[in-house]
Amino acid sequence: MVVSTARPHTIGRIAFAWCTAIVAVASLAAQDALGDPEDALSRPRYMLFLFEVEPDTLDEQQEFLLYNSIVSVTAAANDAVVLIESPELDVPPTQTDREGLARSVGADSWLHVIVSGGFEDMVVEVETFDLLRERTISRDVIRPGFVIDYRMLSVGLWQTIETTLQTEYQRVTPSTVLTVEALPGSEVRGLPGGPHLVDDTGRIAVPLPVSSTYRLVVDLSGHYREQREIFVGIDPITLPIDQFIKPRFGVDVRIASFQFVGARFWYYPIPAQLFVRTGVTTQAFGFFLIDNSER
Repeated sequence: MVVSTARPHTIGRIAFAWCTAIVAVASLAAQDALGDPEDALSRPRYMLFLFEVEPDTLDEQQEFLLYNSIVSVTAAANDAVVLIESPELDVPPTQTDREGLARSVGADSWLHVIVSGGFEDMVVEVETFDLLRERTISRDVIRPGFVIDYRMLSVGLWQTIETTLQTEYQRVTPSTVLTVEALPGSEVRGLPGGPHLVDDTGRIAVPLPVSSTYRLVVDLSGHYREQREIFVGIDPITLPIDQFIKPRFGVDVRIASFQFVGARFWYYPIPAQLFVRTGVTTQAFGFFLIDNSER
């Protein structure tokens, strides 16, 4: 699906975008009618399309056809992605500026295409950035290696873009799943519906709303308490917890004044909290590192 933001291009480009939008809206409406209740609560991804061409490499007709070729392929690649045309002719120079532009039009990601070399030796640099994941999803270079003509623009030239959109972008649901991996018998607190007890499988799975933050506390008898702070984004999370046994016994080996050896023994009636200690140090013999035979 393509949403036009009245970018000041040609009338033909805007007409093309609106035709594509009408078809896509009808398709999405049909899918929503047939979808399950969970899908009805989800929303599509809104992707800002940023397009720039190396100066003096394409004429107006070539740029128009190339632009619309990419738009049409991208819009049809994944029903979960709504493509939004940039309202600006110039692409913002920094990532911060691009992020600001994307948010201003309600986009949560962007597709940035840079074309150089003209039709004779075309090089297309493609970047997709996901604001919800706060990372670059892909960076690709499309280099056909032959002279491009108009017929080739819609025959597999943009397969890389299609694959990225199909595999990396899905509809956003109101919740995702946090899986905590811990030792059986552990108690996990700090999550909705808790406390949760880890069974023999060694894991619990808890649905959580996206864009939320939690402080987890994991307790298990005889082990140190573990604490974690997590942010829940749009992707499922698996959180392994490394748990360490509290000591029951301990031994210290000592050497007093670097001469006389000794040892101390520890016993913890309450592991890692209350201890009883005994020890022995002898001065009957030792290590003499200097000549003190007169004494």
